[in-house]
Amino acid sequence: MKIYFCVDVILFAFVLVQSETEPDWRTQLEDCRKELEVVEDPFATPDFDDPKTKCLLACYLKKSDRLIEGKVSADTEVALILKYMPDKFELDYLKGIADECANKANEEKDDCAVAGALFKCFYKKFRPPST
Repeated sequence: MKIYFCVDVILFAFVLVQSETEPDWRTQLEDCRKELEVVEDPFATPDFDDPKTKCLLACYLKKSDRLIEGKVSADTEVALILKYMPDKFELDYLKGIADECANKANEEKDDCAVAGALFKCFYKKFRPPST
């Protein structure tokens, strides 16, 4: 049950488009799955260390203009989360996590590693505590 909550948070926070005029996030993600020939659902059992998953996420982030020149922006991620979940997180808390995760991701050298590190960090930060 906790995994579903976590996946919901990740999907809302990171797989939604920034504007309704942009292509639907599902279409973008499906386009990336076809381009990279990824059959399995990367969110069924998230493995952000898997090379296919990392490159799929990088493809999606590029299509949604969230991975530019190999870097992600904490401000962009915060704005996106607040747009779709405005009452879910306190702003300072969210900014702190976004800064930490974006900085960590931006230390990576290639797009796939950047995307994998970003999602892995957010997943760890937003995952509900295990009991």
